[in-house]
Amino acid sequence: MRRSRVWENLPLGMKGLVVVAIPLVSLIAATGLSYLVTQQRSQPELYVASYLQKVHTDVQRILFLVQDAETGVRSYILTGEPPFLRRYHTAQQQLPSLLRSLDARRRELSDDSLGFDDPAASGAGDLLRKIPTLNSLSPDLVTIARLIPDRLVVLSDLVAYGEAKAEGTAPSIPVDLTDMLTGRVPIVQTLNHTSKHIQPQLLLLADRAAKDQAVRRSEQVRVIVLVALLGLIGGIAAVVIFTRTITRRVALLESGAAAMAAGS
Repeated sequence: MRRSRVWENLPLGMKGLVVVAIPLVSLIAATGLSYLVTQQRSQPELYVASYLQKVHTDVQRILFLVQDAETGVRSYILTGEPPFLRRYHTAQQQLPSLLRSLDARRRELSDDSLGFDDPAASGAGDLLRKIPTLNSLSPDLVTIARLIPDRLVVLSDLVAYGEAKAEGTAPSIPVDLTDMLTGRVPIVQTLNHTSKHIQPQLLLLADRAAKDQAVRRSEQVRVIVLVALLGLIGGIAAVVIFTRTITRRVALLESGAAAMAAGS
């Protein structure tokens, strides 16, 4: 009863402000609910996929550079033509930065967010470590980081032999050239092994992300409908309250006017 009197005694402008605030508050509340619903489904899969894509890109680039450098060095030894060494020099320039990038990825494996500076990435590291086929990812990256520099040393020796051969000063039995073929096997195997296990996971994670996105869209549609209903209900409530307030105010004025007329 007391609350009713407080409401009745409020100025009309204040009552109008309250009435306008009702649908506005409903809309804000519904918008907040929409945000919570859409954020409720975290997508660590997206961050795992992004991480694996980076690793896969680096591994494929390393594999290409190593094979290309070997082809160039082999062609240089056979022909003595310096242009073939461009591939080797390109590998020399680009492989160190790729190996540093790969080492950073390896260290990020122990991070719960896989190195991503985003709260939504929390749990991505744990999800990745639970994928059985990727248990060897960290050892593979360590192996790659160890084998590539050694391979570059072998290629450097072969280039030196090719230069000596071109000048006619090469030894009769130089560096065993079969090392060029046998020495590359562990590198190629490791690189291919890493890519082989990453690619299926990328496809699987992409499929999960697509399904999750479909679920999100469905949830957003439901939230939009809920927002519309809350806004409508809030608007109706505001109109009803405002109408009742005006009606009561008019009734009071009429009653006062009638009383004054009767007294006169």
